[in-house]
Amino acid sequence: MASEIKVNKITGKGATGGADAPLQFNGNTLTATIANVTIATGTATLSKLNLSSTTPPSPVEGDMYFDSTNKLLKIYVNSEWQSVYGVGNFTNPGLGSYAVDNYTKLLIHSDTTNTSTTFTDSSRLNTHTITATGNVQHKTAQQQFGATSMYFDGTGDYLSLADHSDWTLGTTFTIDMWLRMDSSPTNTGQQTIWAQQVSGTDRFVWWINGTTQQVQLKINDNDQFGGINVGLSFDTWHHVALVFDGTNARFFTDGVQKSSSTIVVSGGVPDISAGVNIGYQVSSGPFQGYLDEIRVSKGIARWTSNFTV
Repeated sequence: MASEIKVNKITGKGATGGADAPLQFNGNTLTATIANVTIATGTATLSKLNLSSTTPPSPVEGDMYFDSTNKLLKIYVNSEWQSVYGVGNFTNPGLGSYAVDNYTKLLIHSDTTNTSTTFTDSSRLNTHTITATGNVQHKTAQQQFGATSMYFDGTGDYLSLADHSDWTLGTTFTIDMWLRMDSSPTNTGQQTIWAQQVSGTDRFVWWINGTTQQVQLKINDNDQFGGINVGLSFDTWHHVALVFDGTNARFFTDGVQKSSSTIVVSGGVPDISAGVNIGYQVSSGPFQGYLDEIRVSKGIARWTSNFTV
């Protein structure tokens, strides 16, 4: 699989190496550097920059073109096309919509038109088809960023995604989003945020109680978090983050760690042969309220201590 290069800036002839300038031209040599380690070199000239949407038919080292389908700048290095990412916002929720990086496996923005029922995966490869069930839709009544947020009315609305290796999250991952729970919900019990489930002993489910707003998280039939108070309020936007760092599971609300415990299952979240539901479990547990900027990051604990929202 092709690797990804994050670009801070492109410097001109005579540039020296450094973590702040990982993609550099020096004469006809193009060098890709990450954290002061050279990962690829190739011959490149400005005449090789191709801004068409067509992949060059016989690429040579250093060729570049713009992939208009996936909205990516690509460079031919080490005999393969590699995606080039610009530096963006990955860790500060309050700055607005997230950029994408190699860890981002799912990213659902909501910045569209009122009552739209189209949901798009904006992660780096747009891998996942998102199916809307019930009346889940984008609404202008509430928004955290952009024009809209996603509204679930509590009567069986949810988003579903097919089973995929991206959901075998293991022991190092982050799921974060903005949420705003409705007061006086129809469902005063389990309101599901994320569910992948075959049975009660083969599942990964995260829900919030519709009365107490306590959080519960189960891996298989084990409580990772069993009814913990994380400081949520009705009719209020909160940023929430579930972070597994390889050893511990942490829950953050608005950048403040509310709970931490050792990962209860060896290997963390396993390979579960089921799709994912957002906003519903299998046949119960509908969420009622708004969600925005839903992101799943695999292979990275984006926060391990308090952070600024």
